[in-house]
Amino acid sequence: PFEALITDIDKNTYLIEENEINYTFSLTFQNKNKSIQREATQDFLGIAPINFSNNLTTLKNSAKEITYANKLYDGTLLVDQEATKENFIKKIKDYKILHLATHADASDSIAPWIAFRNSKLTNLELNSLQSQAELVILSA
Repeated sequence: PFEALITDIDKNTYLIEENEINYTFSLTFQNKNKSIQREATQDFLGIAPINFSNNLTTLKNSAKEITYANKLYDGTLLVDQEATKENFIKKIKDYKILHLATHADASDSIAPWIAFRNSKLTNLELNSLQSQAELVILSA
């Protein structure tokens, strides 16, 4: 990745340590995305399962992550027991920003997944959801 470029071989520093790096899609994509009529009425949905029913490691700081973001954008937080797959599916269409602080596995080439408190959401399921989001953050 670009941000992994070494900037000083003697100090062993990387570009990301000295610079803020942002990526954006092409202007064509941005223009097309801007023209989509969205019906989301709420700003922010933060999801932080913390504990998981399927032996995944506890993420005790994930609630802090979404709470901080919620200070910037008014919205709803689904924390620990409320952070279920069913609650996410029910609420996804109502929010402009989705922030998931959880476990995920994109390297599973057969069935990539995102973990919720009670179960995993597969890539196939995710693609079938009707999201109105302008921005999705997966911190996993």
